Amino acid sequence: MNTSLKLSSVAAMTMFAWTIAPAFAQDKQADAAQPVAVSHEPQWSDAEAKAVGAMLAGSWKSTSAITATGTDKGVDVVLGIAPVYVSGMNNAMYVEMARADGLNRPYRHLIWHLSKMKDGWHLQSFEFRRTGGMLASAVGLWAEPSAFPPVAMDDLAATMDIPLKSEGGKLMGTTPVGYATSAGGAVEMTSSVSLSADAIEFADRGFDASGKQVWGPAPNQTYAFAKADVGIKATKSDRGLVVINYPSKLSGQPAKNGDLVTVNYAGYLENGTVFDSSYERSQPFQYAQGTKLIEGWTTAMADAQVGMKRRLVVPAALAYGERGSRGKVPPMATLIFDLEVTNVEVPPPPSVTEPISTPTVITTPGGTKLNKAEPPAEIKEKMEADMRRRMEERAKKEAQKPAQPAPAAPK
Repeated sequence: MNTSLKLSSVAAMTMFAWTIAPAFAQDKQADAAQPVAVSHEPQWSDAEAKAVGAMLAGSWKSTSAITATGTDKGVDVVLGIAPVYVSGMNNAMYVEMARADGLNRPYRHLIWHLSKMKDGWHLQSFEFRRTGGMLASAVGLWAEPSAFPPVAMDDLAATMDIPLKSEGGKLMGTTPVGYATSAGGAVEMTSSVSLSADAIEFADRGFDASGKQVWGPAPNQTYAFAKADVGIKATKSDRGLVVINYPSKLSGQPAKNGDLVTVNYAGYLENGTVFDSSYERSQPFQYAQGTKLIEGWTTAMADAQVGMKRRLVVPAALAYGERGSRGKVPPMATLIFDLEVTNVEVPPPPSVTEPISTPTVITTPGGTKLNKAEPPAEIKEKMEADMRRRMEERAKKEAQKPAQPAPAAPK
């Protein structure tokens, strides 16, 4: 699918006409530097900021379809939000945006930062310093933020700042000035936001050089989101293996030992580098269930079933460990996989071919071992039939010979 959709959203706090594309964001040019930090708990400046983070954490769904710019088609949009650890930054939250019908293919994600300034709280937004602003290894991890990849403040680029004020149990704010943009034919944009325990509302508007609004909701209208269970489930084992299940239509039965499992997948390092991908090869990966693969994959995919869509976060101890692999996976690397099971089938029966002979070992009196060959059943049957025919012909010839006189009795 190459369809793109422009949406206005303060949820992005940047380039507020988003392009929605369901393809993987696979940034081969991602910085290959070693991780800047190990995973930590989110850091908070005070209890008030922590309370805001707890209030916003979870999944939110648009209360009505959001219409694409230039069309009359609307789509449901989902926000996933979670407090995360960012080295050098407190009060950080990871925010992910996806169409409700493509939750494993988010079209936008970024970091929100609550900053306490002399005039009060500000909501700032930061993009990842990656192509398209996408860090592929972070996708989906709002559902299990303990597995969020190492990110430092230097990995981020600031995009917008909105002063907030508290009013009626809500945090509300509007950009004090217009921000330059080139999205959707606009040259300037404004944004407003309202955050509460029950709703997230925003309104982003783009204006052309004459000051005419060219995208965004009408005056006094907003896009609204409410808390919702969108069907994404995450589990984490005591060995650190994370499995995120996306809602999907399953068919058939889970794979049994020996069944052939076909998957499409992309594998990432924590810095977003793609180290392997069946999509790039245009060739799905097929393996027999029970085949010895990396331990994390084998464990996570023990119940592989057609239609399954998953993200795996595999710690080094369950992947390639200290040795790494093929120069693409460094030692002690955590691996992230996005995968979809496309087929599960019983393998075809083995091709049975009759051997020319079945050897039997015999030993001669002198102790020499020889191979006595028994012909295949079909050949043996023909040989026996031929032997019977010859014996019958010989008996018939013997019966047709004239009788011979009896020999004289000896005197």
